[in-house]
Amino acid sequence: MLSFYRILPVFSLTILTIGSLAAQSPSQTLRGKIINAVTQQPLSNANVTLNANAKGVSSDSNGIYRFENLPVGRYRLQVSFVGFDTLVVPELLLESGRERVLDLPLQPAINAIEGIVVTAAPLELTSISPSVRSISNETTLRFPATFFDPARTAITFPGVVNSNDQANGLNIRGNSPNGMIWRLEGADIVNPNHTSNAGTFSDRISTSAGGVNMLSTQLLGNSAFYTGAFPVEYGNALSGVLDMRLRNGNNEKREYTLQAGLIGIDAAAEGPLGKPGKSSFLANYRYSTLGLLSAIGVDLGDEVTTYQDFSFNLNVPMANKSRLTFFGMGGTSSNIFKGKRDSSLWEFSKDRYDITFQSKAGVTGATYTAPVGTRGSWRT
Repeated sequence: MLSFYRILPVFSLTILTIGSLAAQSPSQTLRGKIINAVTQQPLSNANVTLNANAKGVSSDSNGIYRFENLPVGRYRLQVSFVGFDTLVVPELLLESGRERVLDLPLQPAINAIEGIVVTAAPLELTSISPSVRSISNETTLRFPATFFDPARTAITFPGVVNSNDQANGLNIRGNSPNGMIWRLEGADIVNPNHTSNAGTFSDRISTSAGGVNMLSTQLLGNSAFYTGAFPVEYGNALSGVLDMRLRNGNNEKREYTLQAGLIGIDAAAEGPLGKPGKSSFLANYRYSTLGLLSAIGVDLGDEVTTYQDFSFNLNVPMANKSRLTFFGMGGTSSNIFKGKRDSSLWEFSKDRYDITFQSKAGVTGATYTAPVGTRGSWRT
């Protein structure tokens, strides 16, 4: 049997070690690129500050800025450069599990006229139109009951309501959800939602809504939601436009994320392709929580909903400061409903029927962005 005097030093050392580890606060890296929003070219020597000049850095010749060993938490970020409007991100969240890679576009400044004050746009999207709103990953995390879905986040905006709580069909200014256009990386796409029969009369299929978006917010960048006064490129929209954008993966080191929630279990991976600092990949797979519970034998009543999806984004910088991206998403879903055999229990029309719904959808695409002289760029 060990004596008390032999155990005491070991016990004391253990307590001191635990106390030392507890005193170490988690830290993280914030980095990215400062670019001209018009020409897409990098801006060197731009000033990037956090929390009212408490800490600041300058971008290098390639427009790259970097903050190391920042305590996790929320920050206010400001970017300024001569000849450009100041960009302010009022609330930026740093988490311990993943580096934050944030590319920041600056708009060329307009010459001030005496008596007129020009102020910068507050966050992700700079636009002179009040009918354009920005939806980011952080936005979906901030509002309740969004299920990490950009479409459900949009119902928090003025003039937008949800046609049914079971689905994300959007009524914009009283217009039908069928008049809405979905986009991914600037290209029109088919309905990107699982269980497109959800929330419709007698489970009829909808062309523009569904139970949950196939695109997980793990991949979501700064998306644009238009509620009116559409630019020329959106001329075929009658109600609204949700142009979803994907973020780039970490191009310096591998990172993995596992997220579990009510709507699904996500597994995401990102990192460099080849030599660190250049190309990157970002991929996410999700399986519905309800489908997983059903598979292991949990009784979910008279209706079982199952879906799974996969999304990816590859970013490949090329010569002459051009860039090539490959992106895509796809998924399958099913909805099985058992009708009530006792007619006295019928409450809705669908209670009279057995319903078996299955769907598959997929979208892939590529973009190429190249500079045009020193004052512009083109993207296809």
